[in-house]
Amino acid sequence: MKKIFATLLIAILLSSCNKSSFNISPKNPKPGETVKIKIKSDEYAVVNLHYEALPDSQMVINSHNGYATFKIPENIYYITYDIENSDSMIKPLSVLEIYTDSGKPIRGYYFAKGMLLAKEKKTTDAINNFKKETDLYPSNYDAFFENLFLTNAKINKDSIIVSLNKKYSNPDLLESTINYYYKTGNIALAQEYLNKFLQRNYTFTKSYLSGYLTYYNKDNSKILDKILSGVTNEQLKKQFILNLFYYSVMDNNKTRAKTYGNLYINIDTTSANRADVLYWMYRMKLKSINDVLPLAKKFPSSRYASRVFGNYINLLIENNKKDSAYSTAKSFISSYFLPDFIINFGYSVLEKIPSKTADYLNLINKRYPEINSFKLRNYYAIRNYDYNEFVNKKNTFYTYFYDLKSRLFKGINDNNNALKYAKLAVEHMKLTDNDDTDILDNLASLFFTTGKNNDAKSLAFKILTKSPSDSIARNIISKFYPKSNIDSIINSEINKRLKVNTLNIKADNFTIKSINGKTFSLDKLRGKVVVLNFWATWCGPCKHEIPYISKLPGLFSSDNVIFLAISDEDSTRIAKFVQTHPFKYNVCFKGNKVSEIYNIKAIPTHIIIDKKGYVQYKHIGYIPGIEKKIEMEIKLLLK
Repeated sequence: MKKIFATLLIAILLSSCNKSSFNISPKNPKPGETVKIKIKSDEYAVVNLHYEALPDSQMVINSHNGYATFKIPENIYYITYDIENSDSMIKPLSVLEIYTDSGKPIRGYYFAKGMLLAKEKKTTDAINNFKKETDLYPSNYDAFFENLFLTNAKINKDSIIVSLNKKYSNPDLLESTINYYYKTGNIALAQEYLNKFLQRNYTFTKSYLSGYLTYYNKDNSKILDKILSGVTNEQLKKQFILNLFYYSVMDNNKTRAKTYGNLYINIDTTSANRADVLYWMYRMKLKSINDVLPLAKKFPSSRYASRVFGNYINLLIENNKKDSAYSTAKSFISSYFLPDFIINFGYSVLEKIPSKTADYLNLINKRYPEINSFKLRNYYAIRNYDYNEFVNKKNTFYTYFYDLKSRLFKGINDNNNALKYAKLAVEHMKLTDNDDTDILDNLASLFFTTGKNNDAKSLAFKILTKSPSDSIARNIISKFYPKSNIDSIINSEINKRLKVNTLNIKADNFTIKSINGKTFSLDKLRGKVVVLNFWATWCGPCKHEIPYISKLPGLFSSDNVIFLAISDEDSTRIAKFVQTHPFKYNVCFKGNKVSEIYNIKAIPTHIIIDKKGYVQYKHIGYIPGIEKKIEMEIKLLLK
């Protein structure tokens, strides 16, 4: 049976979320019926409904008087939804209860509940829901294998799988089996069953189809094209081609990128994804900026539209058409809601068109006096950010929006307003997973400029604890101490702060292999300091820091310190990369599970674990001079 997956995202801007309530009717809806969501006690509530489905993917935005409707497809599999206002969650992510004519939950209801519970690490409850699903619908092999995955220590998985009847003659079961083996890391069996699937010319129907690409050589066009030929569902085919295109981009394979890019834009003539594909084809010099710009204007909220506008403006600036660049950028800002663009272009104004600083400050004060949080939510919802991702994205936006305003005010010598917005930028940055020293540098320099010397000195030491080579912070400290003692004073202060600022979090065990065939298990490394670097071959900041952090292993004995570089990529790709980018760490591959264990959301990320197996330091993002900081931390942990 073909399945429809749907996500219902209802974002509500309310005057007071504590007083607001809502109802969903009917209480026990059936396929084909219309669900009604009504927000009570707020006639101005705005409802944003985001709907995704297979095979008929679409997005519906319906916002009027706190009221929204949604017709359930006849062949629905499950619907998840949450309800929120601009600053808090009113209803956490939940599964909408849908019933059959006989009164039992539809196929997929308990499966969806199980998946949510598994994501929340509520394993026992998740297993119970997967069991309920398979009791009601024995042929739901997705639920069967998820249950198998969660109970791996309690049953003999392989013997149960082998005992299933007619495995090879049942494409639904075979496809679920393939996914299970990929998920559990048994790639050889996964590929064996995938080959059997392809040999039988079965049709792919499941949404995790694109995950198979991770384990195949991206240049093996025959296998990829064979898989593609087995996809008849139009939405799955679009998604698969899109993934093929992005893998080609990651591999810098222009021939394949051109093939899949052109294939995608020919079959998808309406979605914002088409604009994004054209953007990357432009980046790979397969299309011109003039090919891409019309689509960016048509889909200004697409993921890369702001980058397209930015590239177009930069080309004008590079061709010394600064007046044209500025007037064109102003027209973009006036025509579209482009939160990322107004920040990036603002920094360009400061650097490349400083004469327009006052005018640009006046423009954004008029256009975006204070950007509405709900408007941001709507903008990022289109990009499929869930609520928690949005909260981080929103605070990241305000961090840089206020930092930009601070620098614009500083550019017109209004240091009081510059200081005000610099403080706001740092306040919002504390709510994110970001710690940008440039933001802190700006505030520290404004503290010093406005005569707040104690604040300037304290923040400068904090910056140097994070980035010991930071020139702005060092310059501020040099104003208060003799230059002859400056290095010893800074090092002494950093050591004091490092001793206090330890995390002391128990490190979960993991096992991983290096491209040289060595196996590392954290439990077996007890008694040594372990340094983890999470990175990727496609990550620019990661590549930039490799020559610097590669100096670290030479400073310590392997009897005392182990350095592991962990990437989610396969060994072939990584081995090829390190041939031209020497990396002195133990370079490990397929580190997805380790990344999940340590909740890695951005790269590069560095984690330092002490001899007793506790995480003491964690650094997210590119930090100039990070190698010096890690060196100091290791020395402290070795004492």
